[in-house]
Amino acid sequence: MTPKLNQPPGSPSAAYTDSHVRARCSVERTIGILKGRWRCLRKERALHYLPEFAALIVNATCVLHNIAKQYNIADDEIYREEDINEDIGAEDNALANMRARGHATREAIIERYFT
Repeated sequence: MTPKLNQPPGSPSAAYTDSHVRARCSVERTIGILKGRWRCLRKERALHYLPEFAALIVNATCVLHNIAKQYNIADDEIYREEDINEDIGAEDNALANMRARGHATREAIIERYFT
């Protein structure tokens, strides 16, 4: 999902964008905390497993993080991944169709939850 930028204040699209930005900040902050504690989640140590098994590893790191937090075990280090500017080249038809479906889904969410 992507935000809709430069929307009129008070509009449903602006409310959606505000919610999206707040949620994304929380998610990115959480991912940064987990990567800081668990090296296996860092980019240079990519999980070379099927997505279902990788999800189990991520879930396990979340559980272990919460246990460590409960017992006041400090983070060993803080890891900050550099911002990556992805160069989006020419879109093929499949990607263009996927983007169109994404935009339609976003509009449906705005219509359903923000109007």
